[in-house]
Amino acid sequence: MIAEGYSVSELTKAAGITRQAYYKWLKHKPSKREIEESEIHQLIKQLENEISKVLAMTR
Repeated sequence: MIAEGYSVSELTKAAGITRQAYYKWLKHKPSKREIEESEIHQLIKQLENEISKVLAMTR
């Protein structure tokens, strides 16, 4: 969006957050726990997809 002519100030104001919060989020590096939770979430989604396929085949 910044490339489309909007400034960070305009975008953060529209989103209802401060510029400081945006820059803090931008520089954030995920913790080990956040990475693990993300991996678990992905595995759960894969299992859901596989189960859905199996259920669809049995119908």
